[in-house]
Amino acid sequence: MVWLRLDREASILHNVEPPNELSKNSGCVVIVDQLEKARMNLVTGTSLSKYLARACRTTLMKTAVDLTVVYQQKRLKVKPMKYEGTRFPVEECHTKGGFGSIELEIYLFPPGVESDEYKVPIFTRGAKVYDDITQIEELDVYPWNSKKVYGQIDYPYGNITPSRNAFVNDGFLEAFIVTIREITEKLGKQIEDIETRRRKWQRKRFYETFEKTWQQILSKLPEEWQRKKEGQVVQKQKEEKPKVEAGPMYRLEISPQDTQVQCGSPQAFTAKAYDTNENPVTDPNIIYSWKVEPTNAGLIVRDQYRTCVLQAGKKEGVIATVTATAFQYLGESGKEITIAKTASTNVWIVGQLSKRPPSPPRGDKPPFLEEIPLGDIHSKYIPNMNVVQVNNEHRDFKAAAERGTEALYKYMNYCYCKEIAVDRWKDLVTDPHELSERIIDLLAISELAFDWRELTKKPRGRPAKDQET
Repeated sequence: MVWLRLDREASILHNVEPPNELSKNSGCVVIVDQLEKARMNLVTGTSLSKYLARACRTTLMKTAVDLTVVYQQKRLKVKPMKYEGTRFPVEECHTKGGFGSIELEIYLFPPGVESDEYKVPIFTRGAKVYDDITQIEELDVYPWNSKKVYGQIDYPYGNITPSRNAFVNDGFLEAFIVTIREITEKLGKQIEDIETRRRKWQRKRFYETFEKTWQQILSKLPEEWQRKKEGQVVQKQKEEKPKVEAGPMYRLEISPQDTQVQCGSPQAFTAKAYDTNENPVTDPNIIYSWKVEPTNAGLIVRDQYRTCVLQAGKKEGVIATVTATAFQYLGESGKEITIAKTASTNVWIVGQLSKRPPSPPRGDKPPFLEEIPLGDIHSKYIPNMNVVQVNNEHRDFKAAAERGTEALYKYMNYCYCKEIAVDRWKDLVTDPHELSERIIDLLAISELAFDWRELTKKPRGRPAKDQET
């Protein structure tokens, strides 16, 4: 259909008949045709439906319009793209100077997403301007370029250049960049909190697994290598601590922390309040509020009590965040004061819970691990406390931590084994402590000097005679 817009007496000339799809229903039909052959091969039904599912996501969700792509006699219904992962709480922010608002839908650490899909495109009025936010030079910073976030940003007030692949460099773009920079700092802090909780959870599992493995090793050693117990262990009588009246609420935590829940199963969570002296606050008038994100991860039951129950959803591979907020109302000098504290924890929705390892043979319980500054030595064993201390300020510890979790655990493994070996077998060698310290030095240096994975790729042995020169 052609509209002669420049003519004074505007008219519409048409040479097409109404499509059959609109013979009985209202709507709009868009026909994509007569493109260059190379371009036409790129515009397939699947690619077009994926693009519309993301570009028109907000409109499809608000209007619930029925959108279908017909390609080679196949009908593909376009549904709004679904994002998964931990939702960033900021959904809308206003620019300074009256340059409009920005809508954000950002998710962290989505399950099952490949590295090249970690992008945050920018849209304006339904049109995609940037494939990724890092295409703006000022925003090519952490965490946008860290491959840890994805989602989309909608800024309907931005002015598009004639090439339709960037914003016009005006006041709107400047206000957009300034506002996103403020969001960047909050986003980076949330990512750091999530990764800290994950590392804490992984390290706890490492400690438990290592202690059980070491206990199995000790039980299989010859009798002459096992340490003999002298005397009997005297159990200390529990001293009754005087009751302390807790002060106002200062901190809130959730138990359990960073746990796994099987699909469709319930899991109870408890909010625990403490004062500045770490005394539990048992005020019965404290009001609690619970929520879970994303909402499809499950349903919160008893969301106004100190203990709630999460009824997990039926989809596995979801990383949810359970958040609790506690409100304590205090009356002081005729005024009512409200104290609000918030805590959160990660929940992994899995298809099947990890099976517990079989109980190890009976034997002496291995020492506990503790990370603490110790000066120049790698580690230290305290027999009366049954604790192995690893020096977290040593240069070798820091170097291993920079190379990743695997290298750090391997280094701590060396220190742990060294201290237990020195304590149990100190009567079999002369000055074992100094010898073991040098062994740790050699192991740490070897980890820095050689890349074992690269060495294994090289051929071994002497070259063939026809290759010798």
